Amino acid sequence: DDKIYDDALDIGHRRHMVTVALEGVFNTSELYAPRNVFPMLEFLLSKKLILAALGTVVSLPGAERQHLHRDYDNIYAPGFKYPGLETVIAKGPPYAITLGIPLVPITRHTGNTRFWPGTHLNIVSKKDPSLGPGVDFEAALGSCYLFDYRILHCGVANTSDTVRPLLYNIYTRPWFRDPANYSKQEPVHITEAEFQKIPEEHRGLFAWALQKSV
Repeated sequence: DDKIYDDALDIGHRRHMVTVALEGVFNTSELYAPRNVFPMLEFLLSKKLILAALGTVVSLPGAERQHLHRDYDNIYAPGFKYPGLETVIAKGPPYAITLGIPLVPITRHTGNTRFWPGTHLNIVSKKDPSLGPGVDFEAALGSCYLFDYRILHCGVANTSDTVRPLLYNIYTRPWFRDPANYSKQEPVHITEAEFQKIPEEHRGLFAWALQKSV
């Protein structure tokens, strides 16, 4: 419902980000280390990658178009000029990747995601008039999509009468941690008992999960 909660982040009109407890059917490697995409994530972020956040973005019926944004500022563009800035941004490796998993079909009616391809590799402003209209991404049940943490994007308005929940896993390099988006809630919610159910080969993903934010 469209209420303010202490453990959920309001990220737009009738749009909320909720951490999903890693328990029950969610405590499975098919969610946190899906066999079809996990090797690619390891290749892009290294075998020491971290599952930095696991939750859902819920877009309620009537939700308006979300503001254009990056999930986190491009760390290769710290706000000042330095020699080779454009080259570093264009070639800097990814440090965080989001895996989106639709729980209902994502269409132009339920509120798909709109991306501005290439904006993770340059310093273009979200207010730049030359950005263009963006590219709408739709997804059927059983599919998923991955996107760089630096890319400009937004959620499109939900004009349907259906709640649109989108599961997300955020994977990062072991040295990157998002200090901005989890001031209200834990990025990963897992108890010691549930952690003990994680296979040994995947426990490194949860290296931060039992550490409380300071």
